[in-house]
Amino acid sequence: MQPVNVRGLRIGEGMPKICIPLTSARTSQLCLDAEMAAQQADMLEWRLDCFDEGGIDAVCAAADQLRQRVRCPLLVTFRTAKEGGERSISPAEYAGLYSALLLRQAADLIDIELTQEEEIVRTLIEQAHAAGAKVIISSHDFDQTPALEEMCSRLQRMEALGGDIAKLAVMPNDELDVLRLMEASLRAHRQMQIPLITMSMGSLGMLSRIGGELIHSAVTFASVGKRSAPGQPDAAEASAALAMLHEAR
Repeated sequence: MQPVNVRGLRIGEGMPKICIPLTSARTSQLCLDAEMAAQQADMLEWRLDCFDEGGIDAVCAAADQLRQRVRCPLLVTFRTAKEGGERSISPAEYAGLYSALLLRQAADLIDIELTQEEEIVRTLIEQAHAAGAKVIISSHDFDQTPALEEMCSRLQRMEALGGDIAKLAVMPNDELDVLRLMEASLRAHRQMQIPLITMSMGSLGMLSRIGGELIHSAVTFASVGKRSAPGQPDAAEASAALAMLHEAR
């Protein structure tokens, strides 16, 4: 497996990297949050579905301000409602929003949902790579933990589509679900050539988030203040736990 290099950050090598989501609705607060989060994060995730200042022009203007404020790698994500995000968007709007940001090189990475139309996924991957950005292809299940074979199949599909990193987040209903997600991550790592981000959500799944190095999950999403997903740990506590496990290996 080859690490993905983003602004000198090697994702998939060494300790899992800490990514802090930015969920502010307004540009002014977004920039303040970004400056604070950047002090504890390896990378930041801008959740576009939480932003509420208008259309593409407003998003692009906010992106320019973010770039001026922080230098760490920026992942841009529009999480649709069907995947646990804040709002819905049409496929054309989804593609257009990402295309506009890529055109002005406003993102180091973008997150594309596996459930989007295949033509959109492939087109955005091509546009991202042309702009020098990397692509995370993601799948989220907030109701259950799928069968082991299904989880491995989704991750492998992300690689086959041309993603640079494959991400899978699922909801456990018991402890065995958490262990099944962790087994899926290990199996996929042995079969795939790209880095993985895998997690079991909620309080039950905390082990998968802080034990990512054991299951070859390259990134841990952590919070400073408001969480963007259930079970997301505090960034400072996650950093300490990751370091302790890394030193013990």
